[in-house]
Amino acid sequence: MKKWLFLIVMLVVVSCSPQINYLGESYKPSTDVDIYYDEGDIRRDFKVMGLMSSDNVDNPFATIEKIKEKMIIKAKENGADAIWFINLVGLPSGDVNSEVVIESKLLKYR
Repeated sequence: MKKWLFLIVMLVVVSCSPQINYLGESYKPSTDVDIYYDEGDIRRDFKVMGLMSSDNVDNPFATIEKIKEKMIIKAKENGADAIWFINLVGLPSGDVNSEVVIESKLLKYR
């Protein structure tokens, strides 16, 4: 019985986690990722190595902060030197962001 309860709880947790989509190149994982919100703040020469977006429609547990954290983890896994958050689509309502999509670009310094 405890095994089934644990399995159900784990399925709920995993299914409620923000879904992150990535299209681009991958490199050796990185440990640190610089975070940018405006292209003018990027002082180093870079190339865009990929595009990332969140898919959180009808996910009541996906806060903007949780989505951001998961995107930074995914950027490190793909070897990015920086992540540039470029767009926030949708309207957050209180702490629940079930209609919010965040778009970013992963950067590799030259």
